[in-house]
Amino acid sequence: MKIGAFAKHSGLSVDTIRYYEKVGLLKPPYRDDGGRRVFDDEELNWLKFLVQLKATGMSVAEMVAYSDLRNQGTATYEARQKMLIDQRKKVAIQQAILNECALLLDDKVTLYNDLIDERDDDGQTSKSSKNTRCYQP
Repeated sequence: MKIGAFAKHSGLSVDTIRYYEKVGLLKPPYRDDGGRRVFDDEELNWLKFLVQLKATGMSVAEMVAYSDLRNQGTATYEARQKMLIDQRKKVAIQQAILNECALLLDDKVTLYNDLIDERDDDGQTSKSSKNTRCYQP
């Protein structure tokens, strides 16, 4: 497939694909008679994996290191596995932080729901609720 279709199927821009090729995340693709890049399904699957790694917070430099190991073949299975285990640990930490943030947001939404319910017809919060509520940003 040509680079436009490759970009569409991967969810990345053509410029990002060219950048990934430049830094070594993608092997130089086959070029047709017109010099246009032609990618296959194997490269598309690899690129989709890279997109997922990026979504986990893995840096481009780390992805390049992983890609270099991949290009070295089966002797690097353990090193690649270690990189993925380490990244998974980072994801678990991110998940815990995001869960805490989600709980905080839930608490704030509930607080605002209560405050909205306590307003009088003029949109003012009653004096009794001002004395009993904890107001925070």
